[in-house]
Amino acid sequence: MAKATETSTETEGRRVAELAEADFCASKLGEVRADLAACRETNKMTALASLHRLEIEMKDRHSAATTAAGQSVTGMSDAQLLDQVVRDSIALPPAIRDQFMETLDALDTGQIVPLKVSGQ
Repeated sequence: MAKATETSTETEGRRVAELAEADFCASKLGEVRADLAACRETNKMTALASLHRLEIEMKDRHSAATTAAGQSVTGMSDAQLLDQVVRDSIALPPAIRDQFMETLDALDTGQIVPLKVSGQ
């Protein structure tokens, strides 16, 4: 009996299954962005809305997986760090978000902002 050779699809499937969630999401996010660019280049506008939704979903999944994996913000570009802070701020409950905004406003106006030390 001849030994079955593994197809490229099976190889890719195995490789994807072995990826960590954050790496998988980052990989898929790159693919979705490439697909978006291809749609724009070929004027295939019907798929753009679906691809945009998928891009947002993959970006959110990547952020959640990165946070869950305990990856730090070191090594992030300023744009990536700002994106992370904005997404985290949007997810805050309204009362906490208001306190956060008041703190940022106080920093801009030069008011004294008391900061709590972790663990206290």
